[in-house]
Amino acid sequence: MAVRITEVEQQLRNPRHDEIVSGLGWLMKTGMAYPTTIPAGEETAAYVSVLSSVPSCGLRKALSRFRNGQYENINLAFIPLPAELAAMSRAEAKTERDDLMRLRETKQTLDDRRAEQTTVSEEGRARVRKMLEVFRSEHRARKEAERGPVVEDVPTPEQIERWKKIMSMPDAPRELTAEEHAHRRTIAAKIEKAETQEQADAA
Repeated sequence: MAVRITEVEQQLRNPRHDEIVSGLGWLMKTGMAYPTTIPAGEETAAYVSVLSSVPSCGLRKALSRFRNGQYENINLAFIPLPAELAAMSRAEAKTERDDLMRLRETKQTLDDRRAEQTTVSEEGRARVRKMLEVFRSEHRARKEAERGPVVEDVPTPEQIERWKKIMSMPDAPRELTAEEHAHRRTIAAKIEKAETQEQADAA
């Protein structure tokens, strides 16, 4: 949107001195002449002083349409007077002016909507945080209720004795897998925990 606005603004910029002089010379190459009411030698200055404030896109369109005879009831032997050519240029730039106005209004509307969406009061943010905390708390409670009470797996003395015998046996002639190593560590930890608890109970 901003790029398009810049493009239209560039089209509506005022023409440079050389652009005005070049445009007038372009008309004179077809045989047109300056109006006789302008003093000789002052023609360029007269046109530049008036046309320097018109949209450049409008000036180009007006010069092109005039050269092609697209204006009615205009003497094509003479270049229109500076004021007349200025009025023609402004009229030809109406489409670009309307586009620029529409683009600016659209951009302002979008900016206002974004501002409304991002402007949230501190009270609103606090309310959202509170709702999130309540949701998380309820979610945790629901998950814990679904899991039920955690019952610790306490091995019996018979299991401990059997695990000790298994652990004392020599390993297989092949290399143990990572899963087998993990299982051995788990069994060893359970044996150690059981013996520690047994010693504590005896004391």
